Amino acid sequence: MATFDFARLSPALYDMKDVTCVLDFQLMVQDFMNVVRTNPGLFENHDTHMGEFCTLLECDDMWQVAYAVVPEFRLRQDHELVEDTLLNAILRTLSHKRPRVPVIDPGTTLERNLVKKRFRTDIEYLESLGLGFSDLDEEGQMEMEDIVRRTLNVLED
Repeated sequence: MATFDFARLSPALYDMKDVTCVLDFQLMVQDFMNVVRTNPGLFENHDTHMGEFCTLLECDDMWQVAYAVVPEFRLRQDHELVEDTLLNAILRTLSHKRPRVPVIDPGTTLERNLVKKRFRTDIEYLESLGLGFSDLDEEGQMEMEDIVRRTLNVLED
């Protein structure tokens, strides 16, 4: 069974401008989360320590380190946390820090498609010297399609 020394939760131990302190903090986070995952019974009489841990992670520098080493912290905010576990309690508490749900605006998608269509038309016109796709032979059409596809891929990046 994994154990944890709760004295390691003291913010005074971690100066995030000192590399050794950052490494110590990283190890502490890994150890703490290992205990949360494998030995949740250890926290039955230590509810305040869960709060101390979450309070530590409110600091942006500390959050970045924890985010890098705890895969669950990379779950998006809309990830369902159905079970009532210690891990899920931590994730709920820190949900405002986890990645946001991407917003897909239908207007933006429509606009992007219109711009692509316009670029496609312009590229076809320029590459075919005003003839368009229909007047090209099959090899020319395949080459034109390849040029259009590559150009649009560059524009999307």
